[in-house]
Amino acid sequence: MEYPYNFDSFRSYYGKFTPLVQSKVSNEPSGTLNGTLEERILSVIRKSPHITQAEIECSERKVKRLMKTMIDKGMIERVGGRKMGQWIEK
Repeated sequence: MEYPYNFDSFRSYYGKFTPLVQSKVSNEPSGTLNGTLEERILSVIRKSPHITQAEIECSERKVKRLMKTMIDKGMIERVGGRKMGQWIEK
């Protein structure tokens, strides 16, 4: 079967060709999107505890909702005020 596209020119233009479906083997939490977002938020808090929810690179509404559940679970805590406070991982 011959394809109408030249994948060699595609690779040279876009770089490394990656298939649409990849097998993923890692130690990251699997299953839900919230698990990976929680890990990303925790890593951002570790790097910069004074960061605001609006500064995290994701939908601000999604970040607020997820951080609220993380506070309820006891994973993180906000210490201090709105302007000079910081996030602490428990």
